[in-house]
Amino acid sequence: MLITETDGLKSFILPLKDENGERSGPSESNKNPLFKMLSKRQKEVLVWLAKGMTVYEISRQLGVSEDTIKFHKKNIFNKLDANCTVQAVIKAIKQDYIKLSDI
Repeated sequence: MLITETDGLKSFILPLKDENGERSGPSESNKNPLFKMLSKRQKEVLVWLAKGMTVYEISRQLGVSEDTIKFHKKNIFNKLDANCTVQAVIKAIKQDYIKLSDI
């Protein structure tokens, strides 16, 4: 079964041909580097992690639960494709999400 443009899933399921007969790639939102941008709160949590603070200390500093910080941390790792805090911090610095002067 072919998925047509009228299905509303054109850029996600099956690349379509443009007016020149060439296949179009993924949707613009998937190519856009801002698509995976960290939120202001995620950057804030990442800076605190980079400074060596624990989840407990960050939760007390920001006035939220430890589970909230763990949630932000999980999302940070997913967005940066990182497996640990050190890797997340290095990737964030390389991608200009945070600066060394922030730490």
